[in-house]
Amino acid sequence: MEFKKSVLALGVLTVLSGCGSSDDDKKTTPPADEVVAVTSDIKGVASKGTFINAPVHFYKYVDGAPVKLTSEELGAASTMTDENGQYSAQVKVDGLVKVEIGVSQDISSPTFMICDAPSGCGQNAKGVAISFGERVNMTVKDPTFKLTSLISAAKNEGEVENTANITPLTHFATALAEQRGDVSAESISKAQSEIADTFGLIGTLNELIPAKVEDHSSLVDEDESDKLRYALINAGIAQALFVGSEGNVGDMSARLDSAIADLVAADGAFLVSSEHDDDAAFELTLEDILKGAEQATQQIIVLIKQDPVLAKNLSRIADFELLVTKLNNEVAKKKADAGDDGRSKGTETDTTEGDAVAKAAAMVNDVRVFANLFDVANTSGKEVQTQGEEFVQLVEDASVMVEEQADSFKLLSDVSEALAVIDSLRRAEQITEKTVQLDNYLATPGATGVVTLDEDGLMFNVQASAGAESLSANAAITTNDANTEYTLKIDGIIENDAAKFTLNEGTQVSVSLNKAVTADELKSDTFDLEAHGIEAVKGALNLELTLAQKKTETVTNPVSFNGQLSAELVPVVVESLENNLFSDWRDLSSPHYYEVAQETSILPKMLYLGGDFNSESGEQIAANLTVNVANAEGYKAAGFSYVGEKVSDIATLEFTAQNSAIITFNEDETREINLLSNGDDGTVVYENITSEYAFTGWLTVHNGVDYKISRTVFEGDDPAGVTSYVRRLIFQDYSFVEQWSSVTGEVASFSDGVITLKNGDTYNAEGLNWSDSGIRSDDLAALRDAIGTVSSISEVKDLHSFLNQPEFKVRNSLEIEDKGVINPIMPDDMPEIGETISLSGRYISKRFEDVYSITVSADGTQVVGSLDNFTDTFTFNKSESGAFTYTAVDEKAQDYRRTQTIELLALNDISAGTPFIMFSDYGYEDLSPQDGVVPPIEPPTSEGRYGIYYQPVNDGGTVTFNIYNLSEIDVKDGVLVDLQGNTVNPDEVGYLVGSAATLNDALDVSSYGDFSFTSEYPAISGFRNAMEYGKDIYVDGKGVFKVIEGTTVVDGIEVPTFSTLKPGDTLDAVTGFSYPEDTFELEDEDNFLDISAALNVDVVLGDYAVDLTLSGVRTELEHGEFDLDIKYVISGSEAQRSFTVEYDTKTESLSAKNAEGVSLEIIEPETVEGEEVDEEAEVEIGKIMVGEEVAATILKRGSIVLIKYTDGAIESL
Repeated sequence: MEFKKSVLALGVLTVLSGCGSSDDDKKTTPPADEVVAVTSDIKGVASKGTFINAPVHFYKYVDGAPVKLTSEELGAASTMTDENGQYSAQVKVDGLVKVEIGVSQDISSPTFMICDAPSGCGQNAKGVAISFGERVNMTVKDPTFKLTSLISAAKNEGEVENTANITPLTHFATALAEQRGDVSAESISKAQSEIADTFGLIGTLNELIPAKVEDHSSLVDEDESDKLRYALINAGIAQALFVGSEGNVGDMSARLDSAIADLVAADGAFLVSSEHDDDAAFELTLEDILKGAEQATQQIIVLIKQDPVLAKNLSRIADFELLVTKLNNEVAKKKADAGDDGRSKGTETDTTEGDAVAKAAAMVNDVRVFANLFDVANTSGKEVQTQGEEFVQLVEDASVMVEEQADSFKLLSDVSEALAVIDSLRRAEQITEKTVQLDNYLATPGATGVVTLDEDGLMFNVQASAGAESLSANAAITTNDANTEYTLKIDGIIENDAAKFTLNEGTQVSVSLNKAVTADELKSDTFDLEAHGIEAVKGALNLELTLAQKKTETVTNPVSFNGQLSAELVPVVVESLENNLFSDWRDLSSPHYYEVAQETSILPKMLYLGGDFNSESGEQIAANLTVNVANAEGYKAAGFSYVGEKVSDIATLEFTAQNSAIITFNEDETREINLLSNGDDGTVVYENITSEYAFTGWLTVHNGVDYKISRTVFEGDDPAGVTSYVRRLIFQDYSFVEQWSSVTGEVASFSDGVITLKNGDTYNAEGLNWSDSGIRSDDLAALRDAIGTVSSISEVKDLHSFLNQPEFKVRNSLEIEDKGVINPIMPDDMPEIGETISLSGRYISKRFEDVYSITVSADGTQVVGSLDNFTDTFTFNKSESGAFTYTAVDEKAQDYRRTQTIELLALNDISAGTPFIMFSDYGYEDLSPQDGVVPPIEPPTSEGRYGIYYQPVNDGGTVTFNIYNLSEIDVKDGVLVDLQGNTVNPDEVGYLVGSAATLNDALDVSSYGDFSFTSEYPAISGFRNAMEYGKDIYVDGKGVFKVIEGTTVVDGIEVPTFSTLKPGDTLDAVTGFSYPEDTFELEDEDNFLDISAALNVDVVLGDYAVDLTLSGVRTELEHGEFDLDIKYVISGSEAQRSFTVEYDTKTESLSAKNAEGVSLEIIEPETVEGEEVDEEAEVEIGKIMVGEEVAATILKRGSIVLIKYTDGAIESL
């Protein structure tokens, strides 16, 4: 829930627009003895953007018509706006006043307007373009332009202020009120309320001050979302007025007058989009205005990000990005809600009569109504309550359906890209047949299908499937001249076990490639997009569809959707650690056998879903959802955090010649790499020279088999006596396998399968004595990457082209001090010879400084070993009777605890002596935080216990022990009992398994676990035995480490280190990296997708028509801000009630506001962990304000929330 504030605050509003009057402006109070000659002070600001040096005129109404005030009726007045667009006046009118700003006719003192149209405001007199934020000379550009506002002015009494801000929206409202006749305070309020609702503004239009478009810092710092939105709407109107204009003098006035005439004729209903425009005349549409507002927002985001100081305010930028999302969603909703005439009209907001307390109480009632609709502490209206529950259930069911069926679009996207390739091949005459198998063109695992072309090759019939998904469709494809953009018009059916999609007429899918597909590429033997460096860089879906969930045993009330899904799609590279090797006997879990695999995933840059959801039982909702991922295009994933992680500046590379280079690392360590043969003769030969050795490698392919020779000569070695290892990769027993052999002597050459030594000896490679290394793979490329060779001899042209071959990667990992083992990443382009460049790389194994710490207690009864958050504990306690308890515990903090307990209990004596029973029990405890995650399933426990019974037997004075296995027994008061508590005789219920001369012998024969009962220190022996084959420990975010015992020299003899442990010892054992965890993440705390979303739902609940808009923006990886806009109309009423709730999930602050200036804020008081809280204490958790006046205090007493009004009244929320 921390999403609220972001929603309305949509920092977005901060965008652009005109300017507002200063909060420091105060009314001038004349001296007490001065005669006041005026009755009303009026002030305001002219904004569309800001109007500077604009004349201001005032009118009163006489017989319903505006009449200009005389000079006698004007007192002290600034009849021209100042640099901030502000004006003030004193008028002798108590009642309705019309305020009008115009344009100065004096060329020497012109009126200017700040351009707030994002694409600019035409050209100035010199033909130079006027950009966003620059001044427009209105005296030259549009001398007849005017804007108006209406106010019901009150006499100067007390703190009364009359504000009449002047904007295009107040101008619309003025024209509407005058057209309806009988201009009054009520008609003004109604007209302004309708216009404000049309554009999603909360507040009175002539009192709300638009933000300043030209002041970027104020746009970031400003937290008044409605002022910002007001500015944006102004910008959107400016954009609509200027775009398409021929730039003639008076164009803006003419267009605005045309819009006013159209609006008045439709009684305040705006045309939603140009789709319903039936003539050639200019039409001001809501789509044009809102899209212009969106463009202005995008422009503001760019300007803020370009400012190094402002760009640090990430939360505010997120607010702007959310506004982009909301504006897009509003356009879609207005289109969906438009009537048959294509128009949309705002609804008047209900007003509350009375003082601040009355207005606060009205908002509290709004909140209570909404809570009751959704069954929150409702005490009346069961029908309404039930419908609210049904609505919530339908929303949940619809969400589940859409989420579960998202994968169905992947097959459609895959087919679309395949058709683009097939069409390209057809046009290049590489495909001439009319039926084409899709299998080789589809990336979806298991996908198959067939495409049938018509006679002209312009229409496709597609039948495809992937698992349970099937697609049957007809398609037509078009492309641009450059062969980089493909558009697919398609209709058909996608179906699976759970749902059925019907793609209706009008559905389009588009794919954009990163470069043109050339004729040569199309004519290659095996056309492959990736092989030619061609990839889809973006795409789009525009689906007109019906999605119907199928009825099943688990889906008893299926949901259907009919509407539109559209999305802009962009690719993002995701990575994973892969190990495609296997062996029947060899451990291949080492991180050196893992490689980073890359694949392209699809992200929606902007997604829209709109239409009607219906359930089989009759529930219905109309919904519009827009999701915006602002940074989707070009997004780089967070990546790995351990093995595979990228690290910079690990070494330097310098080419000393075309085929020679030196890698320098750890300051003074070097590797000299020389390419001795680039493979023109069929064999690539290279050498790798360090201060300790010289390595030479020969790489070739003979009879389709990869071969390589590896020869390492260390300082002091006799070259003639050095053994060279020969490897080959062959297909054997249904997979590729590495085999090895060897030759001794100096290798002179390796050509055509023959190894020639310098002494003249030759060896036929195929005839060598080959042995399997145990490393296999189903993928030859994976085996090459692991063993080293070259992907293709022909690809090696020079040393630079060799540097990214598998052989180089395998042979040139670097041990970097204080970091670990890193594989360097070679540059895509060869540097200049003599130029030194820095290399980055990826971790193969990252240095892990922690050791396995072992501590033995002073008495030797306990051994504790620990690594990271993992602990092993071995404990042995023995009593005087010979009974004991041994426990072995392995525990991972905040995850689990596993325990093995072995007990030897002494029972009541019998004639031959003391019998004993030994139990071995296993326990499991879930230690994971209970945060909604399902804990691991505990292993089932059987009734009763299983044990070993040691019965003393006196045989002629010699006591021996019989050993019995017993089941479903327990011990009670020193005797054995069954499940019902009855005493049992081991001879009758047990199974005799043997005997022993002494109890110790009996215990050794039948011991449980790793320890020795008869050793001097069983806890130490238990630890040693548990570690005999190493201990694998999983470390979060890294992988599995093995505890390595090592050896210690005692009296000149090398012995296992743990065998030397004794009471009181401490020891740090080293660990080895066994296998890595795949830590790749698309997002982390520092790098995450900037997601914002807006969901609008219209639903009828009982007597209420409810309009809900939930919007939110992500501000951190796990936090965000949400707004919930609620509007509802009671049946029979023409006015609506509305309020907005804002919530920040990080601060857990909750606030609400409405159009009457009422605001409510709740902040839960902080509590100290462990501190006792008096549940009955009354704690203040918030206030309700009306403007600047406190109208009520919000109190919490236990679970009860109380509202205490300033007039003394108290009610519960």
